[in-house]
Amino acid sequence: MSSSFKQFICEHKQKPSVSLLSRITRQINMEIEKRALTIVRYYKLLNVLSLFAVVGTCFYFARQFVTSEFCQYVTLFFSDSTAFAYWKEFGLSLIESLPVIAIATSLLFIGLWLWSLSKIAEKSRVYLQTKHIISI
Repeated sequence: MSSSFKQFICEHKQKPSVSLLSRITRQINMEIEKRALTIVRYYKLLNVLSLFAVVGTCFYFARQFVTSEFCQYVTLFFSDSTAFAYWKEFGLSLIESLPVIAIATSLLFIGLWLWSLSKIAEKSRVYLQTKHIISI
């Protein structure tokens, strides 16, 4: 704010009329509501897209998990007593058989989906609060 405008306000000490002030605040609240609604729409679109990505990556994870032979290593560990003797090598083989990329992408898109859900809840609360203020 410029100093001349501040000086003008301080010198004249005039307040706007009640009707003008209510129209200004109503317009400001409508702009806040419109902006919040636009942001909520973007987060909803992100939510839908990330949900599709979660479904796709979960199918990818399941397919990679079946082909990785991780389950065979686990059943071998509990069925064969010689696996306990070579537990270091067996543990490394078990870790190598994990589908790490599939796990990482699944967790990434699940995190994105949950983050977008939290943002939708947060921005919807702002939208509903401004809608309540406008109606009063």
